[in-house]
Amino acid sequence: MGNDTPLAVLSDKPQRMFNYFRQLFAQVTNPPIDPIREELVMSLALYIGCQDGNVLEPSPELCKMVKLPVPIINNIDLDILTHLGYKGFKSLTVPMLFDATSIDKGVKSLSDALNNLCQRAEKAVDEGYHYIILSDRGVDVGHAAIPSILAVSAVHHHLIEKRKRMQIAIVVETAEAREVNHFALLFAFGATAVNPYMAFAVLYEKVKLHEIQLDYHTAEKNYIKAVSKGLLKALSKMGISTLWSYRGAQIFEAVGISQKVLDTYFREMTSRIGGVELSDIAKDALLSHYEAFADHGAPDFKLQSTYTLQN
Repeated sequence: MGNDTPLAVLSDKPQRMFNYFRQLFAQVTNPPIDPIREELVMSLALYIGCQDGNVLEPSPELCKMVKLPVPIINNIDLDILTHLGYKGFKSLTVPMLFDATSIDKGVKSLSDALNNLCQRAEKAVDEGYHYIILSDRGVDVGHAAIPSILAVSAVHHHLIEKRKRMQIAIVVETAEAREVNHFALLFAFGATAVNPYMAFAVLYEKVKLHEIQLDYHTAEKNYIKAVSKGLLKALSKMGISTLWSYRGAQIFEAVGISQKVLDTYFREMTSRIGGVELSDIAKDALLSHYEAFADHGAPDFKLQSTYTLQN
């Protein structure tokens, strides 16, 4: 509500894939929930672990879960989750990367990388892992990051199709997420927890340069609290009181994404207007990647977006 920014599909600049989605809201006179005055009945807590089995029949297996008071985790918490060996917990880190050595290779590589990501996630379920960590920390000159929302949704829906989604959790380690809407999208399309390590790195640098008059731990805590407050407000727009109910609900509409991309990676979603194909998404990601690594041997690439709207 109140978002009057131009549509991403009409821009001649490279766009983050987050910008192609708009959240729906409960169309009533007053907000169904006041996230400030009624915060007592709202919760952002989530659980990581295998949720397979009958929850109506108590068993020791259902107790093997990790409770997260908030779904935004810092680097220390992610490190603990990665190396957690308590009671047989197993995690697998899977890179969200695709080939960036050239435009032609990159466009084809994105599709192959997404398919490989889905296959590795399915294999992780078969091998008994409790959660997978989708990470783009391995970005370098020759490897660009897959858009996090695209990777999460692809894995989420692939596991649903294979009837294995409830057996594993998805944790996202990404430099892309920074705004409240970014986190809301990741949770709405299946993520259980998100580690925005780039946002924390920026905070650390600001504190180090005394541009923020706080110690780092306080600044980090304030950032997580601010994002959490924003998530509560996002939930309240649809009358949802818990993030558990919001996760995987896909309460968004796509604007300017081709139906082929939606049918493949964002199941059961429609776009009122067509727009970007997977090749366009890859080119936008590569353009930003090449600009970032311009001084490290990345190709000199200039791109003008030529998106065509479809009825």
